[in-house]
Amino acid sequence: AIDSLVRGAALNMSNMENLEWLSGQPLLLDERKPNLIGPVINSRRQLWSVGAYLGMVVGEVFGVAAQDDGIALRPFVTAKLRREMFGASNEIALHELRLHGKRIDLRLRLPAASQDDGYYAIERILLNGKPAGPMVRLAQLEADNQVEIVLGKLVAGQQDIRRVQDDPYADGGATFGPREPAIADLKRDAKGVTLRIAGNDKEQDVSYSVYRDGKRVADGLRAGNWTDRAGSAFACYAVEARFTASGNRSHHSAPRCVDTGIDIAVTDARTVSNIKASPPNARFATPHLAGWGQPGDRFAVERIAVPSAGNYQVQLRYHNAANQVNLGISGGVKWLVLKDARGRVVAQGVVQLPHAPLAKANTPTVYSTPLAVRLERGSYRLEMSDFYNMSYLDSNSSFSAAGGLTGPSNRFDIHGVRLLRTD
Repeated sequence: AIDSLVRGAALNMSNMENLEWLSGQPLLLDERKPNLIGPVINSRRQLWSVGAYLGMVVGEVFGVAAQDDGIALRPFVTAKLRREMFGASNEIALHELRLHGKRIDLRLRLPAASQDDGYYAIERILLNGKPAGPMVRLAQLEADNQVEIVLGKLVAGQQDIRRVQDDPYADGGATFGPREPAIADLKRDAKGVTLRIAGNDKEQDVSYSVYRDGKRVADGLRAGNWTDRAGSAFACYAVEARFTASGNRSHHSAPRCVDTGIDIAVTDARTVSNIKASPPNARFATPHLAGWGQPGDRFAVERIAVPSAGNYQVQLRYHNAANQVNLGISGGVKWLVLKDARGRVVAQGVVQLPHAPLAKANTPTVYSTPLAVRLERGSYRLEMSDFYNMSYLDSNSSFSAAGGLTGPSNRFDIHGVRLLRTD
């Protein structure tokens, strides 16, 4: 891992956002399959990439980690790292590290280089000239601190590593998984729940697994129909593909549930908002509250009749086209509250409404992250109000697209709400 980070930074003279994982290249060109050229997005000096590199140096090599009540000191220097990267010196140093308002200078004294494999154990730690342990409490730290760690015995450690040698231009093989399958049909009758697995006809030697409510209930299946005799009226399913030879698995399919839930459109008389519903258009087949989400906007659904007690997932049916799906700055983030008939809050929390693909016609709507709640039979009211997303941060004000130069963007189109029972 250290070799990969150092090599990537050295070859690109920067901490890149993404590297193609087999070749280590910032852009792998594939003239035969242009749609596979990538990484699709990349940039130099990416903050989280810089953070990852600094984390490797501070948190792994020097082993300094902030704790609630102090710091931990667990340096990790391998024989190879000592031999190849620090071979010209007997010590390395980290200056003016600031933690919990304290300043720390850390000196790591290295043993003689070895041709064997392993990592070096801590021999002793000195804090401001006095012996200390690997856990240092805040009360032990002064305004300025000198830490000296002496490494000693070489410990064998775990040497097993799986190395992958494969063609970065090849599909499948030992390095890639199959395309995610789909549940083409789902129905329940006296025999159980039958779902039809639709795979990719171009992929060979593929088997399928079925998950019910997040747990695998069948494995090694072929495409086609499969019946779950233990499936309940509220079960939800997803399917996963697997290459038999490599064992590599796909993403899960989009889930499908036996019960379609309580679905309330924005045109329902129980929906209350300061924004009027827009009619269907070329892109969207259903009415919607277009561009809802300004801080002062209101949205509520009254008199939601829950017919039976159970566990429910409360979601918004929406679409957010403020930016492309690979960006997050204007992803919707709101506060959802569910109240009972007496006005008491029974559940509340943040829901997220990320960007979704936009088609020229009949764009499919998507669902927000759920608010999970246990409900009794009765009537409820749902309210949504503003919360903050990345575009509310001053650090993103220079972003060139929505949510940056033109101001915060936390808006999306609301098509309805859904309460889905899950037990």
